Order: sequence, then C-alpha cells, then structure tokens
Amino acid sequence: MLPGGFTLAQSVFSLNIGSVTALSMYPTPINGQYLIAAGVNSGGQYYAYLLSWSPGGGLRTLWSISEPENVESIAVSPNYVAVGLGSSSGQGIINVYSTGGKELWSYTFNYWWTTGINDIAISPNQQLIAVTTSAPPGQPYGDLTVFNAITGNAIWSYTYGTSQFLGTREATFSPNGNYLLMIAGNGYASGGYVILFNAYNGQVIWDISNLADPAMASFSPDGQYIVVGAYNSYAWGGHNHAYLISISGNVLWSYTTGPNAPNAWFDWVSTNYGATKTYVAGNGYLYLLNSAGSVIWQYPLGFGNSPIS
Repeated sequence: MLPGGFTLAQSVFSLNIGSVTALSMYPTPINGQYLIAAGVNSGGQYYAYLLSWSPGGGLRTLWSISEPENVESIAVSPNYVAVGLGSSSGQGIINVYSTGGKELWSYTFNYWWTTGINDIAISPNQQLIAVTTSAPPGQPYGDLTVFNAITGNAIWSYTYGTSQFLGTREATFSPNGNYLLMIAGNGYASGGYVILFNAYNGQVIWDISNLADPAMASFSPDGQYIVVGAYNSYAWGGHNHAYLISISGNVLWSYTTGPNAPNAWFDWVSTNYGATKTYVAGNGYLYLLNSAGSVIWQYPLGFGNSPIS
C-alpha cells in the first residue's frame, strides 16, 4: 500500500488518474513493454488500472475497471492482475483479471474479522496467488490464504491467533516459487513473526518469533537469504531494525538504525545475490551493509525513509 494522497501527475511519461492506493510493476518487459497495475481512488470511486510503459510509447492506460471497495493491494504478472479490496466497514474481496481485462474469478472472505487484503502476491510460475488479510483493531487473528491462480479455489490457509493482536502484513514468494514467506506483528513493540511455508501445501518450515515487529521482507535473487525490515513502536521508545536470515532459518545478523521516529516508520531493506550487499533505508539514512552485517557506507536521505530495491 501507498500513503494516502499519492498522485500520478500529468506529464509526458505519467497520467493523472487520481490518488494511487496500491501499485505493482512486473520487473521484466512483456513484448517490449512493462506492465504496471494500480489501485486508484478518484473522487470516492475505486478502480483497478493496468498500464504499460515502453521507451517508444511512454505510459498509457490499457484498461481500468470499477471496484466496489478501496483497492488496498494489487499484483501483476504476465497473465494476471490480482486485486485486493477492503474497507473499515467492508469485507475482504479478491478480484482476479487477465491482463486482457477479463474477470477470471472473485473470492469474498466470509468471516466477520476479515475487512481487507493487506497484501497480495502471484507466484513466479503464476500457479498460486497468496493473500494476507486485515481485521478490525484489536482482533487477534492474522490470516494467510493461498489460491489456485487459474481456478480461484483456496488450496490452504493459515490463521495465527495470539493475545498480542497479531496482524499479517506481507506475503512473498521465493524466486523459484517453492516457498512462501509471511511476516506478521502486533504493531506496537516486540512480538513479530517471520514464517516460511511450503508454498504448495502450507507446511510450516520454520517460525521465528523473537524479532522486532516486521513490516517488510524480501528474498535475495538466488533465494538463499531473506532480509527483513522491522521496528518497535515510537510510542514505546523503540528502534528500527534490519535482519538477515538464511533460507534454513538462521538469523545471521541484525542491525539497528536507531530510535524510531514519527516519520521514519520502519526500515526498508533489499539484498543482492549471496547477500553480500544489503541496503537499509532507516531513520533518514541509506546504509550499505556487507555479508557480516557491518556498515560499509551511509548516505543521508534528508526526506525520511523510502522503498528500495
């Protein structure tokens, strides 16, 4: 999800379509063009957009579809656009379209505590779609559900209920598609969870529960490492953290970027092949760490934290 009020402005390479609430870009060009999916709030009306960008054609709209609720998350692949809907008074809904704009299937969560879709991900082989769901404040459940991308049938689900009012956040497939990573936390202080599953049957491979509160995570391109950005609540005087975890579940190092601040949110993180270089954006700086977790250099951002890749 993006902060409210983020708008694509009018220019040669952009389109003014409204306030963007979710955004996803497929990293490899398809027939010479990059596919970009966006959720949009335009004057209180909700839409899912598919756009394309190419050096010769610039940015253009391929299609837009009206949605009944706010687009909270979105994902795009060569074959699919998966849209996660929800609102504080609504219900979590998944709508899946072909990249040609045809509705393929829809799924509505029928348990009362599911009010939205926090994150949605399409597996690299386009066989699976994973979603994490949100609940009303104080509801002690975190849900992860994996669907067959073609039929829309739910294959497996996982519910994490604790007295810490857990909320699921990201769901991320490994580069080979065999594993699915879920991060969850209580939104206050410590009590975060990083869980690795077999993507096809939901078997828990490992569960790490002694980290700070994770907010984002990603795999290294070789799939052998996971880097996690986390925080402890500013209200609790907590610090932001970055962790490097091996695919076998060992925490290799942790790095603290300093006290959390109201505009710092959490640490954004990304790592390369072999995790020899890990970038951490935290507390107004961009850090480069080596494989041992030591800082090689740092650069002041001046505008707070930002996503990095």
